Amino acid sequence: MRSHFDEGEQGGDAQRIVMAVDVVPGPFAPEIAARLLHLIVEELRTVGADIVAVNLEIRGDMASW
Repeated sequence: MRSHFDEGEQGGDAQRIVMAVDVVPGPFAPEIAARLLHLIVEELRTVGADIVAVNLEIRGDMASW
């Protein structure tokens, strides 16, 4: 999968908002991350934000689950 974030700087007037959330590793981490992403995107759309790209990254050792 190719990400817009791999291309470096965003063109035009785009700004990047970065949010990090640390959770205890577990089998529901991907679902939690997806839900948080969905909530953030919907809230931004509600206030009229024009979303150019979205990237979700989960870091951690899945073997520790």
